[in-house]
Amino acid sequence: MPVEEHNREGGTVMAWSTSMIEARASDKLIETFGHIQGISLPVSLDKIVNHFGLTVEFGEFASANISGAYRKSDKRIFVSQDDQYYRQAFTIAHELGHFFLHEDKEDEVFLRQFSIEPDAETDEVEVEANKFAAALLMPRELVEQYWPRHSANDIAARFGISPSAATWRLRTLGMLES
Repeated sequence: MPVEEHNREGGTVMAWSTSMIEARASDKLIETFGHIQGISLPVSLDKIVNHFGLTVEFGEFASANISGAYRKSDKRIFVSQDDQYYRQAFTIAHELGHFFLHEDKEDEVFLRQFSIEPDAETDEVEVEANKFAAALLMPRELVEQYWPRHSANDIAARFGISPSAATWRLRTLGMLES
């Protein structure tokens, strides 16, 4: 579970450490697939979404800067239909991060805005969702099977994510220098 932290205004917020996010993503993969070793790549987000009773809809947003949204009331994920596949996959995984990590938040709708690097966000809730997405799409155990025998671009293609997201993940796992 998240730990209590204090925000700048002196209020208490619940925050997830990176290790807790990694563990939560692993737990959800195991709950869905029964194991992590041997999961077919790229990770089937459809199977995860269906297993937990969520719905994904593709469409257009009023702002071109919005890639996705999660609405808690009906467990619905919205994804920009104009984005490339790997971007849509990261968006779905990001919104799953809100579902699995932020059920205690008061927000009814979470919006994912476009950013090149997953850690470019400054809002801690969005950073947590990005970390969850990366851990879900590129589980450490599976990445270790491919690295360092394959390049970051090869890994990106295998895991169905962008080269920049793969590079970021490899760096956060300590497998690639900054």
